[in-house]
Amino acid sequence: MSAIEKLFEEHRLIEKVIDAMESFTANVRIDCEHGRCELMRIVTFFREYADLIHHEKEEELLMPALTEAGVRWDEGIMSQIRKDHEFERYLIQTLRHAALQLGEWSEDDCRRISEISLRFVKYMRGHIAREDEQVLPLVRTRLTGPVRDRLEEKMGRFDQKRESSGEVRLLLELGEDLAARYALTKRESSVSP
Repeated sequence: MSAIEKLFEEHRLIEKVIDAMESFTANVRIDCEHGRCELMRIVTFFREYADLIHHEKEEELLMPALTEAGVRWDEGIMSQIRKDHEFERYLIQTLRHAALQLGEWSEDDCRRISEISLRFVKYMRGHIAREDEQVLPLVRTRLTGPVRDRLEEKMGRFDQKRESSGEVRLLLELGEDLAARYALTKRESSVSP
């Protein structure tokens, strides 16, 4: 798999953790008392993997290559993707503050956390769909020849650097653990009367 294909394949793990977050949110509404640590684990995955690794590759490598290939940086899908990333960062930061707040969560805190989490889930699903449906076709049609080769090389170096540090492996394990933990919860809740 090429480094460019890998970038879009990363969406599949992110989608699993989005599903996990949705399931977690349903549990927070039921059992607010035990959610702080799990919320922090979810936030960590999205901050460290989705934003600092995945979004960084999109913003620092993919988008400049698309611009070099003639796609406008300041309008259309490129502008929308950057706005999406900023709004996602805001929502995750808000959830991080909630996870780190001192004292127990009140019912209002739990309601607010649930609302923000669900908003994040919905927004992320739309964002990934935009990238898969609008950016991926641009990559396939516009990134050819030397521009594609340079991007492939840069993304390969980026991935190698992150993977050699061990951080990617730990974040992938965290994502898979969250997906497995909350997939079970989701199945159990859908079977319960």
